[in-house]
Amino acid sequence: GSDGRVRLWGLAGGPVRYLTGHSGKDAVSFSADGAWLMTGGLDGPARVWDTASGVLRATLPGPAGAARGVYPSADGQQSVTVDKDGVARLHRWAQGGSYSLDLHTLPVVDVAFSPDGSRLVTAAVDGTARLWDTQSGACLRTLKGPGSVVSLATFSPDGTRVVTAGDDRCAVVWDAASGRRVAALDGHCRDVQSAAFSADGRLVVTASTDRTARVWDARSGQVVQVLRGHSEQVLNAAFSPDGTRVVTASQAVAAPTITRAASNTRRALRHLAKVAAVPGRANLAVIAGIRRNRPACRG
Repeated sequence: GSDGRVRLWGLAGGPVRYLTGHSGKDAVSFSADGAWLMTGGLDGPARVWDTASGVLRATLPGPAGAARGVYPSADGQQSVTVDKDGVARLHRWAQGGSYSLDLHTLPVVDVAFSPDGSRLVTAAVDGTARLWDTQSGACLRTLKGPGSVVSLATFSPDGTRVVTAGDDRCAVVWDAASGRRVAALDGHCRDVQSAAFSADGRLVVTASTDRTARVWDARSGQVVQVLRGHSEQVLNAAFSPDGTRVVTASQAVAAPTITRAASNTRRALRHLAKVAAVPGRANLAVIAGIRRNRPACRG
């Protein structure tokens, strides 16, 4: 919060503990197992906290205003911070070492680690995504999107592919080893807001400001389902762990919606939200409030 404190809340309600030390916080992110919390503040350095004890485990150096975004690896042993100018820096805080990922010519807006933490991908408004080696900080591949901006990027669950999307109404699946384009997911009539693989990597779901989500075959690029029903732009979509359902979140108050991937039947949840599936629980999703203002496709 603006008071410089992070509050950790229990599911039963009420704050469990307070984490203090920043002069203000712009970014907060958990590791996948929930053991570590990364926070970024207006005072520059990002911090790594033990969520069980509330103990500060590491301070990640950076220039003033550095931690506008923090992105931990799945095991929480390394993280990327993005500063106020959009420059990314990799911190191997558990092993030691820090690398500037500064080959992008315009700001970095998204970061994702591979599942094993050996690589990461950055997406930037210079129209590229870049794959990096986390041991050396070396750039392995440059993925040039068809549009002028690449706004998101994420790995497949097995780490062999990357999906990117930007301002060209299209998502692209890439081979992470060679940088070869595997498939273009082309069909939305407005910008793609999110893209995510199913747990088995066979499918990709995209959400768009054209008020639809689409399920795609990740190999062929063919559309499998078009998920309609939202009255406003769709901001986020995610698969359930078993791949049988998709949860979507819209700008409209009467969202998100859970849809069966095979039958296209749906159930609405009353919330304004960003969403994510709960690992190991096919029938649960995490929903967090978010609001954006972008024109919806009315065609």
